[in-house]
Amino acid sequence: MYTKDLAKDIPDTLEYSDDDTFYSVLEILTGIIINKGLDWLNVMSKPDVFPSKEIYREFWTEILSRQSVGANKYDFGDPNIIKLIESNIHQSSNEGTKEPDWKIIMNESYELGEYIRLTFGGRWSLDGPNQLPFIVDIAGIKSIKSNPIFFVSRFWGKPDYGPYSLTEMIDGLRERL
Repeated sequence: MYTKDLAKDIPDTLEYSDDDTFYSVLEILTGIIINKGLDWLNVMSKPDVFPSKEIYREFWTEILSRQSVGANKYDFGDPNIIKLIESNIHQSSNEGTKEPDWKIIMNESYELGEYIRLTFGGRWSLDGPNQLPFIVDIAGIKSIKSNPIFFVSRFWGKPDYGPYSLTEMIDGLRERL
């Protein structure tokens, strides 16, 4: 999502032939870096709140437990469900100033994952070299997967930072499908 956004601002040709055109090219690139590149770098880096391997294992146990009883906190038919999840996390994290409450993060991550799974299709699975919990085969496409606890924990750390928005993440997923 961010790579595409970053690339669309770069003109097809960036050429210079003298000092004036060289500085024009530098101004264009500097503007892109300031306006989009810094956010892109931040999104691509390790977030302030990041689940440990132990948290991921605990989250997988939580997923299996909750799936066996079919317990969901939210009405997945509600068009505002992602905003409700964001609001709950935002309030619980006290604008990112509280230490991570992994129980709340896991609960909201499960709900986000179930929303993705039920809305777009897919299934919970341990995936990747570290066997982490993901929603895989989203919309039946093997290459599309999502790591809900990563997105929720990142949002917990900076709930007012637009690129970490869960709504934006869901919109990006919709665009990919």
